[in-house]
Amino acid sequence: MADHSISFGSLRGFEAAARLKSFAAAAEELNLTQSAVSHQIRTLENAIGVPLLVREHRTVA
Repeated sequence: MADHSISFGSLRGFEAAARLKSFAAAAEELNLTQSAVSHQIRTLENAIGVPLLVREHRTVA
């Protein structure tokens, strides 16, 4: 692991986006902007050093 300071918010954003397969849907559920969810996930990916989601057109996998 590159960084041991992983925030709970980043994990919540990742879980919601992975479950709903959409940053927009995750943002709505978490009362955040789509950009904020994307930033949380990017921060988490940078912290652990691996990509967690495959970004596709209007969806994630």
